[in-house]
Amino acid sequence: MPAALDRYENEVRRLYRVLERRLGEAEYLAGNYSIADIAVWPWIQPTRQEQRFEDYPNLSRWYESIAARPAVKIGNAVRLDLQKVGVQTLTEAERQSLYGRRF
Repeated sequence: MPAALDRYENEVRRLYRVLERRLGEAEYLAGNYSIADIAVWPWIQPTRQEQRFEDYPNLSRWYESIAARPAVKIGNAVRLDLQKVGVQTLTEAERQSLYGRRF
């Protein structure tokens, strides 16, 4: 549905601009590293969301600084391992049911 995709794309750009502006004022979303950063970081997926970090230097700096944290590296490695297992066990019918279309 073109209208739904257009709305989503506009909302992603709006949210990236909000984050970019905030991260131009502070190192982290709530000033210090907090649950706000932990909750938002996994949702920032520029490639999947058709965005470019080059357009958001503050967001890029923040994203990379979170990604470099030792606990985040460990957690992200676990996520990637689990993701591989999930991908391997889904049938095509299950994948279509969950995601609706191929990416």
